[in-house]
Amino acid sequence: MRGRWRRFFHTCGWTVPLLVVLLCSALLSGLLVLAAQHANASMRSGFWDANNAKQDALLVGSWAFTSAHSNIESLMVDLQQLNLDDNALLLVARSVSRSLALILPLLALLAALALSQHVSFPTTSYSTRSRAVARGILNLAIPLLMGLALVIESRILKVPLPVNQWSRVLVWLGFIAAYFAAFSFLGIWISRRTHHIKTAVWISLSLFVALFMIQSSRELIMRFDGSYLPPVPDLPTEVRLSLFRPSGTPSVTPDREEMVAEYLAAVDAYSESVYAVVQHRYNLERWWHVLSPQLSFLEVSGQLLQAELAGTVDVLYSSERGDKVPSLLALMSTIWQETAWLLLLCALAGWASRRPARKRSASS
Repeated sequence: MRGRWRRFFHTCGWTVPLLVVLLCSALLSGLLVLAAQHANASMRSGFWDANNAKQDALLVGSWAFTSAHSNIESLMVDLQQLNLDDNALLLVARSVSRSLALILPLLALLAALALSQHVSFPTTSYSTRSRAVARGILNLAIPLLMGLALVIESRILKVPLPVNQWSRVLVWLGFIAAYFAAFSFLGIWISRRTHHIKTAVWISLSLFVALFMIQSSRELIMRFDGSYLPPVPDLPTEVRLSLFRPSGTPSVTPDREEMVAEYLAAVDAYSESVYAVVQHRYNLERWWHVLSPQLSFLEVSGQLLQAELAGTVDVLYSSERGDKVPSLLALMSTIWQETAWLLLLCALAGWASRRPARKRSASS
């Protein structure tokens, strides 16, 4: 009877790995569809008609009582929606980034445990090879599925696919592959260091919950409201009557030129002060990325999935802002810390997963 079961598992050696690959792919595809339908409902409900009207619009935002990252993210989305023809594909990718940051770690950990040596079938060279191939297929399938979802979404929304957008998206898909692989390697390491599948599952779930709590804690600890920002310059009545006329065309009389110039200089100084305060707080919040791979991934996604600014904080104010689209190299230079940290985590997890597990002593 034992020999019959061994022959059965040997015959089905590829069945379980392929089932894991198909299940993970189907689960991710379903989640991507749900996330896209929820996040892009406004895109599908006709705001393209408003965009085709080509009406001039201004970016007007308010500071919410939350972290600097959340406020900057909200302002960036508003800025990109002002020019939907050039940013639709990036907005689609941005809309699912937060879901991917949460879903991919859990999916990678559970897939690695499902392909571990403790389940499915006896450990043989045949089964080991099939598990390794299944892990490789998964690491490639995840970014490919995401890329395919973006292509389908772009066709649904009938938006162009500029080359500069695809260069950013392709780099972002590479980070998705590294992000998923890091947690996949981590799941392999956990499975090899434990001797019971239930223990490995509990460790993986506890790790996921801990990372989720670290990610969520930034919004609670680092939030700040408008009281941290400098006071808005006073608007004299004469300046208001000169600049904000019912016709929409400013009209400055000679006797008010000096007053208007002083007010505009005060506004520039105010903008620079706000930028300095928020940039300091924004960089301070980035220390959370050392403890949270999810936040590192979201930082990389937020910077890459926009073609407006060299850095997302510049959405507030930048004296060097121009009409020229920032290069991919300029965007990467703003996130080199998160890039290096994610790649280092992936390399360390991969190295640890390949180390042989210690054998238990006979007494244990």
